[in-house]
Amino acid sequence: MTDSELLQRYLTAGAEADFAALVERHLPLVYGAALRQLGNPALAQEVTQNVFITLARRAIWLTGHPSLAGWLYRTAVHLAQHQVRAEQRRRRREQIALELGTTMKVDDSLFSKIAPVLDEILLELGAADREALLLRFFADKSMREIGAALGVREDAAQKRVAKALDALTERFRRRGFHIAGAAATALALQQASAGAVPAGLGALATQAALGSGAAASLGGLAMPITKLMTLTKLQSIALCVAVAALPLGYEWNALNRARQAHESMQAQLQSFGGETLARENNQIRAERQLAELQSQLAQPPPTQPPASNPAVIRPPENLYLWDENSPYVRVPRQLMAQVRFAPYATRLTRDGKIERYQLPPLAGDGTPQPALEAALGLSADEAERLRQICQAAFAQFNNLAADHSELKSEPLGSNTTMKLKTTAFPDEGSQFREQFQQQIAGLLGPERADAFWQQAAPVFTGLLNDFGKYPRELQLIRNEQAGSLELLNSYHDGTSIGTLDQQRNGLALPPALQAYADTWAREMAAQSTQQPRQQP
Repeated sequence: MTDSELLQRYLTAGAEADFAALVERHLPLVYGAALRQLGNPALAQEVTQNVFITLARRAIWLTGHPSLAGWLYRTAVHLAQHQVRAEQRRRRREQIALELGTTMKVDDSLFSKIAPVLDEILLELGAADREALLLRFFADKSMREIGAALGVREDAAQKRVAKALDALTERFRRRGFHIAGAAATALALQQASAGAVPAGLGALATQAALGSGAAASLGGLAMPITKLMTLTKLQSIALCVAVAALPLGYEWNALNRARQAHESMQAQLQSFGGETLARENNQIRAERQLAELQSQLAQPPPTQPPASNPAVIRPPENLYLWDENSPYVRVPRQLMAQVRFAPYATRLTRDGKIERYQLPPLAGDGTPQPALEAALGLSADEAERLRQICQAAFAQFNNLAADHSELKSEPLGSNTTMKLKTTAFPDEGSQFREQFQQQIAGLLGPERADAFWQQAAPVFTGLLNDFGKYPRELQLIRNEQAGSLELLNSYHDGTSIGTLDQQRNGLALPPALQAYADTWAREMAAQSTQQPRQQP
């Protein structure tokens, strides 16, 4: 069996005989390397035992090596060198000026010359070359056995040994040694491996390694770790990808659930905001009507003044008074142009924060806000007539603007867009404005008409484009990536872009674009609810 098979049987089945076979197989190699480094048989035996103890402790990480000769040789040399340095430090501390003795025979042969640097130069070789030389000369393996250990054919093993001998010979020559050829180097390696191993050292090393309890300390982890160590590169990559995908999948599901919850809360907030605003308007109208009825009931019935008393002055019919029961406070008339009489609403921004903004004094269809009606002191009949006039005027202007507009689809990157381009029609718009002002003044009188026009002027400028005075382009953008509708405004004095809600502040689009906005909003809402189920 190969070294890898013996090591796996030792780890998985606790077969001490297999570990002992590994020790006997590589004992001459390990002991010879330690003896050459230390020159002391006793210290060499100690290093040999430490090498096999290290093998037992790291066995689980070495099961992928078909041959352990290279690893054992490198470990033996390193431990021996560490032992030499430790001995030198001890001798220096004790200040004993004694020279190290040696048990090796000193003569004029090639081996005696290269022995001091043999192990150092062997470690300079590549791992494959060093493994081949160790198996051939120190483990006394045949070319067939070397090929089986390295996983190559016999002729390939022979070529690898010859190549390694040439490389080793060249390195010796660089150090200044005069070597005739690779055959001389092979003879020197045979002399280096000819040292006799002390009797009983194998059993002693095996007992020390098994007594360290290295493999037993792994318990039930030996088998799964051994299997992991023997996985192929492709299997290892697949295992790593599978393990890495677990937290990513969990995070993706958590993010998806959070996105769904956020969209649901946003829809609920918008629905609640619209319902709350409608209820507030209805409540304000009902309270105002109730206050007017109570005020009328509290007043005494009118009496006809006697004809003989000409000093009695009747109040003018167009006089309007502030209702004392109104939920709004009074403001000076000079502040009417500085205060916007409209309620506030809330919306969610892209970063999830709640933003508070004020609605226009007039709704998208021209209906005045209840606060503006209360500020003008309108009666219930006046308020109703004002709503009818404004709604009819807005509908008429939309029809007039539609006659001067062109709607078409234009590409904008990967997004779907609809552009509404309206040319200027100042003459028709000016005539429409004069008629509208006359209707307002006939209902409210000059003073209240001026106050109404001051409040509604921003709406007329933005929504009605100052009654068609300037050309205008509105481009509705369906941003699939952001999942939102955006509006690009191009006026005579600049351009702005943003989400539809932020650009309009509650005002409706022209009817041609509003139809697309409503359809796209429903489609995107449906896609956002179906998208998580379509993910793999």
